[in-house]
Parts: sequence; structure tokens; C-alpha cells
Amino acid sequence: MRFQLQLGGPIASSSSYDGNLASIAAKMAPQLGLSAPKNVWHNDRSSIVEIGIWLSLLTGHLGKMGTDVCLMAQMGNTQIKLIGGGGSSAMAHKQNPVMAETLVTLAQFNATQMSGLHQCLVHEQERSGASWMVEWMIMPQLFVASSAALRNAKKLVDSIEQIGEV
Repeated sequence: MRFQLQLGGPIASSSSYDGNLASIAAKMAPQLGLSAPKNVWHNDRSSIVEIGIWLSLLTGHLGKMGTDVCLMAQMGNTQIKLIGGGGSSAMAHKQNPVMAETLVTLAQFNATQMSGLHQCLVHEQERSGASWMVEWMIMPQLFVASSAALRNAKKLVDSIEQIGEV
């Protein structure tokens, strides 16, 4: 992932910096914990999409973990025993793997959001105001879902009482 400094000026050029854009960016970017771009990236939104991809991959891996736990839980207490979770109205002895199911849900949600970010790669001129707004409607949701997935994964792991023959 690359978090880049955006220092392009009002018309996406270095003319505002008297030809000193590269040297200013090289000094400023490290102070902000960013990389200095080789060019103005108003119309190259791939770094935004890369962040989304990383978040989608993270939740995808956690979703895989959730799927495995759900499948194990379907076997009753013979494969996995979880503490807590949701009770079953039909089977009092059963614990529904709610946290595992939530991991799957969050992974599917983030994967779906990626189509919106990919749509934002297509825009007119230097930068589309509409696509930019859609990016910033989607990005917070990706972060919120990823944060929730990490919290749920920790709770899920902590709730495993036993794996295997119970």
C-alpha cells in the first residue's frame, strides 16, 4: 500500500511551486509519514483502490476463518465448542456461531464495496468531483467493517473453548 502526498496545486500542476514541487514533496512527505509521488495523482486513484483492496483482503481472510468455524459448529459440539454466541430457539443445547457469521458478513460487505471503488477509477478530466465523493462514501465503510471484523475475530478466538473431539 502506498499513502502518497498530494501536492499538485489548484490545476494539478507544479506551476504553483515555481518548479520546486519535487523538492518540496521530498521534504514534506517523510514528515507526514507519506511517500513522495513522482507526479500529480489527481487522476490516478489507484492508491485509494489499493487501500480498499488491502482492507477487503483482510476481511476476506477473517471471513474464511468465520466460514470454517461456522462449518465446524454445524457438527454440534463434536468439532468445536464455543462459549457464548447466540442460543437456538429450536435446540437449547446449540450455540449459534454469531461472531463467525458476522466475520463472513463483513467480508462479503467489503468485497461488494470494492466494485464501487473500481467504478471511481473512471472519471473525467483531472479529477471527477462525483467519483471523489463516492470514494469517500465507501472508504469509511471499508475501515469500519474491517475494524469490526478484527474485533469480532478476537472475540471469536477468545470464545473457543475446545476444538476437536468434545
